[in-house]
Amino acid sequence: MKKCPYCSSEILDDAEFCLYCMRPLKEKEVIKNKANKLHIYAVTGSILIAVLLCFLSFLFIEQQQDVAPDSSQPSSQQSYSTGAVTTSASNSSDEDSSSGTNSSGSSKVPDSSGSSSSADSSNRQKSQSSETTIANNSEDVHNKSDETVEENDSPIISTPTQNSSSVSSNTQEQEPLPKTFNTNAVSGGIEITGINIENTSGIYEIPSQLEGKTVIGIADEAVKYESVKKITLSSSLEYIGEQSFSNCYQLTEIVIPKNVTAIKNGAFVNCKKLSKIYISSKNIEIHTNAFPTYYQRDGELTIYASSSIMTSNSARILWDAQFEEWNG
Repeated sequence: MKKCPYCSSEILDDAEFCLYCMRPLKEKEVIKNKANKLHIYAVTGSILIAVLLCFLSFLFIEQQQDVAPDSSQPSSQQSYSTGAVTTSASNSSDEDSSSGTNSSGSSKVPDSSGSSSSADSSNRQKSQSSETTIANNSEDVHNKSDETVEENDSPIISTPTQNSSSVSSNTQEQEPLPKTFNTNAVSGGIEITGINIENTSGIYEIPSQLEGKTVIGIADEAVKYESVKKITLSSSLEYIGEQSFSNCYQLTEIVIPKNVTAIKNGAFVNCKKLSKIYISSKNIEIHTNAFPTYYQRDGELTIYASSSIMTSNSARILWDAQFEEWNG
C-alpha cells in the first residue's frame, strides 16, 4: 500500500490514479520526462548546427584559396610591346648619334665632294632602315594584341541542360509525399499513434482508411501536446485511448462518431479551451476520468449526448459539465 500525494489516502502500489480524489499519479512523472527529453533534444540540435556551420565555413575558405586571378598574359604583352618600342628607339638613337658623328666628322674633315655625298647617302639609308624596323615592330605588336582579343572574344559553347519540369516530375515520382499521421497495425485495422506533419492552421481530418487499411482507433497519448485547434474523427473509429488528446490547449470542440464504444481514462485531460463535446454513439463506455476536472478550464464545458448514456446529474458530478440531450 502507498499514500496518495494529493489526499494522503491509502491506495494500491500499482494504482495509476487515486480512487478517492480521482487524480492521476503518474502525470507529473510523464511531464518531467517529457521536459528532460526536450532539453536533451535542444542541446543535441545546437551541437549539430554548430558543427554544420564550421564545416560550411571551411569549405568556403578552401574554395576561395583555390581561385587565383590569371594576369600573366596581359603583363607579358605589355612588357613585349614596351621592349620592342624601347629597343627600336634605342637603335634609332644610336644610329642617329652615329650619323651625327659621321656628319660632324664629314663636316670637319671634308676630303672631297664625292666622299661627303656618299656619307650622306649612307646615313639616309641607315635612318630609313631604322624607321622601317620601328614600323615592323609596331605592326607585330598590334597583330599580337589583335590575336589576343580575338581569342578572348571566342564564343562560349553551353552544354544542353535537362528540362526542369521533367526533373521535378521525376523527383515527385521517386519521392512519395510524407504521411500526415503515424499509424500502428492492430487487430481489425490500424490506429493513429501520432501526427507526423504539423499543420500551421491546426485543422486536421482523420480519414477512414490509410494505406488501404481501416482506421479503428486513436492510440494512447497519440495527439498529446499537439497544437490542434480542430480535428474531425472518421466514422470508422471504435475507441479513443488513454490521454489520446491530453494537453491540447487549442482544441475547442470535438464530435465523437457513433461507432465509438469507449472513451478511456484521461482522453481529454487538461484541454483548457474544450467547451463542446458531441457524442453520437448510444452504446459507449465513458471513463469517469475521461474529462477530468482537476485542471482549471477557461470556460464552461457542455456535453451533447443521448439521455440513454448520460444525465444532467452524471455530467455535473463526474465532469462538472452541463448536459444537453442530442441524438446526433
